[in-house]
Amino acid sequence: MSRLLKTISIALAASAFAASPAIAQQYSKEQLAAQRKLYLQAVEEVKTGQLAAAETKARQLIRLRPRDPYVRRLLTQVQTMRREIQSKSQWQLALERVVVPLIEVDDATLDEVLEYIRSKAVEATGNAAAAPSFVVRGSSAGDRPVSLKLRSVPLSEVLRYAGEIAGVRFTYERYAIVGHDTRPAVAKKPEPKATDGPRELEAASDTHPAVLSFRVPDELDPFLPRR
Repeated sequence: MSRLLKTISIALAASAFAASPAIAQQYSKEQLAAQRKLYLQAVEEVKTGQLAAAETKARQLIRLRPRDPYVRRLLTQVQTMRREIQSKSQWQLALERVVVPLIEVDDATLDEVLEYIRSKAVEATGNAAAAPSFVVRGSSAGDRPVSLKLRSVPLSEVLRYAGEIAGVRFTYERYAIVGHDTRPAVAKKPEPKATDGPRELEAASDTHPAVLSFRVPDELDPFLPRR
């Protein structure tokens, strides 16, 4: 589930927080108000990406309301989101954070699209060192044409679509984003050597010495003086 869907589900759960009479009757109105405030603060922190702070508040609520299904769900989803983020590289996270309103490319090369992605990442962060480096493996992969038109997408999706069109699969490595050529290499036909013909004739002459020793009889040569 994406972060957006998880955030929406958590926000919807907030509207039902403390709705169970069995749970609500265990606390005073002041306690319920404080718990609800803590819950809503955690939801807001999820929306802004402050997952560590959100998890801390969710744990506080679990101690106060150990059997509350909404609190348990909040903690579980926040922990899942944190694990997903920790499993991603810094480059993937950097591209996911930058959303472009529109990108329209017509017959550009893959290398040109990668340069566009990098420039947008630099523009968003203001730090060239924070922008990813690209390495495309394959002698001609970077020159392949790419045409696409996308609206309101993160740069990570722009990269994925461009890679699919060009036949390149990208992986997020520690120091760079690496493109792997998925198209099979086409074997080149060997070009005929320019010396093949003369060598064959030369070999034929060598194997037929009678050709070299052939002479026209004198009586048949019209250029010799007649006696």
